[in-house]
Amino acid sequence: MAGNHLDSEGPLAEGLETFPPYPEVPGELRDAILRRTRATVRRRPRRLRTLAACVVAVAYAAGLGTALLWSGADVAPAPLVAAPAPEIAPVIPAVAAVDAASGSPQALLARVPDATPREQVRLLTQAGDRYLTDYGDVTRALDCYRQVLELTPDSQPVTLESSDTWLLTSLKLARLGPQTNHQEVSHDEKSS
Repeated sequence: MAGNHLDSEGPLAEGLETFPPYPEVPGELRDAILRRTRATVRRRPRRLRTLAACVVAVAYAAGLGTALLWSGADVAPAPLVAAPAPEIAPVIPAVAAVDAASGSPQALLARVPDATPREQVRLLTQAGDRYLTDYGDVTRALDCYRQVLELTPDSQPVTLESSDTWLLTSLKLARLGPQTNHQEVSHDEKSS
């Protein structure tokens, strides 16, 4: 007895091991069955593919319709307004507080209005250097360096000094522009 045909009470059918093979089906019967079942068998996958294509088309049309509705709406985006930067007082190190009378950036900037143009450039450069290196305040250093470049006439060649900070060097190179003749740039090798 075959193990597949056993129930808890015994075999389900007697003599399954000796079951005769399938009889040969005549050719006309096979062709008739094939013609009658082919349409049904092939119709189901076609129906599923058509349904899937319809779902994709409806989803695409819904997305396109939504996009058209939104683009036609009279909703204007809110204007972008730059919020003013909060004023943050720099943290003054103890060493800089001792030297506040002569070397702090604020003290240097206080002396600028009464100085000669050449001295103004020097004071603004020193104040920008202090803001950048001592306090890490790029915004205030940039303001000082911008004033330095405004005080320097356009007819005077830009001088790149070895003591210039990276920010001042970048601003000077930007002032030169991309089509600068490298001969008009002079390098001043002053020792600090």
